[in-house]
Amino acid sequence: MQGQTGQFLVGSSKKFIMHKDRKKGRMANQEIVIPKRPGKERNERAQEIHWSKFQIDTEDPMTLSALAMRIFRQNDDYYKNFPIHIPNRNVDTFIRRGHYGGHTDVYKPFGEDLYYYDVNSLYPFVMKEFPMPGGVPVWRKNLEEVELDTLFGFFEAYVECPSHISRPFLPYKDQNSLLFPTGKFIGIYYSEELKYAGYEIRPLRGYMFEKMSSPFEEFISNLYESRQEARRAGDEAMAYVYKILMNTLY
Repeated sequence: MQGQTGQFLVGSSKKFIMHKDRKKGRMANQEIVIPKRPGKERNERAQEIHWSKFQIDTEDPMTLSALAMRIFRQNDDYYKNFPIHIPNRNVDTFIRRGHYGGHTDVYKPFGEDLYYYDVNSLYPFVMKEFPMPGGVPVWRKNLEEVELDTLFGFFEAYVECPSHISRPFLPYKDQNSLLFPTGKFIGIYYSEELKYAGYEIRPLRGYMFEKMSSPFEEFISNLYESRQEARRAGDEAMAYVYKILMNTLY
């Protein structure tokens, strides 16, 4: 509206509009109550926590993963011995073809006296304890005669899954569907998944990486211990922040 100016007050659910009272020739306040946005208080609390702990504004990074990475890279001691190579388009495209997503199936739709198992901080544990692909990737082909145990990286491989396996492990993309089949097929996989599967595997080609100690070990250890301390202190908000930072960094 012409002749009016508006201003939001930080942390407030009210909006004040200054307008000119033509009859009295002076400025007057008109208060308009605005409904509170769901979760606004939680967002402000999260922003306060991240700023006090890490000096990072949560409104700056576009995603939670970007927020976690920014916090991680604040301390170059975490990764100074782990040079991060930026892959070109060919390398990036090849490796992404080996990213399949999760596997969730129901094998028994009903049961009694069941047990529920949950792995505590599974992804952070893998990031902390297992070696990571590092260095500059090297393209290798004609790997049919090369022992799988000598390879580390991402490879296209001929796979044969025995028909008697009731819960196949390796995925296969069939157009828009993700399958976990038995039988023979070709796909791109991380070498350690191929070794774990226990299938008949024949590597064909792919990118070799250096096997390096994880750069996330100290970072994850610090976050996990901080999360445990927060839980012992009854600070569930802070414990949740540490949990999200660990999981989204993955």
